Amino acid sequence: ANKKTEKPYILFFTKKGMVKKSELSEYNISRNVGLKALTLDEGDEIVNVLFTDNDKVGILTETGNFLMIETEDIRPIGRVAKGVKAVKLNDGDGVASAHVIPTDTTMIASISGNGLFKKTGIEEFVVQGRGTKGAKIQKLNDGDWMADFYPIVKDGEILIESNNACIKLTTNDIPVFSKGALGNKSIKKKKK
Repeated sequence: ANKKTEKPYILFFTKKGMVKKSELSEYNISRNVGLKALTLDEGDEIVNVLFTDNDKVGILTETGNFLMIETEDIRPIGRVAKGVKAVKLNDGDGVASAHVIPTDTTMIASISGNGLFKKTGIEEFVVQGRGTKGAKIQKLNDGDWMADFYPIVKDGEILIESNNACIKLTTNDIPVFSKGALGNKSIKKKKK
């Protein structure tokens, strides 16, 4: 494999705010059988799996907190081991999504479950310590929740899927609001 494009680490993010980092080589097996990747607490589940080379990562919670962390200070641990706390959650909150934040990201687009959409300049968010709460990315109406976010490096199209529809948006068309503001209406997503 090309060394330049290789991502040596795998990160698992769980709904209850844990992250586990392992060396990808731990998972190189040739058998066609399943393999236990990590130990989860009762009622926890994996929300995202990312392949990284010590990249910055953003974590979004359902109530709208957004935390950017450095992953290089997370120590890689063995396959079956449990992870460490990635983000501090309020009662009833859960991790909605996690994505790598490329170094040249300019904006963070965010979308709520009821389809309110916006983008916010990356400079409004600072990298914080793991296990902290982050900052409010988007204001939510009653009964709404955060569904996902997308780092925007340069303008282009993003595809947003929900359970009953799929829309293509040009990132230019997404309104810019500061963090903590309400987004504009775009599409309804069903709660997972």
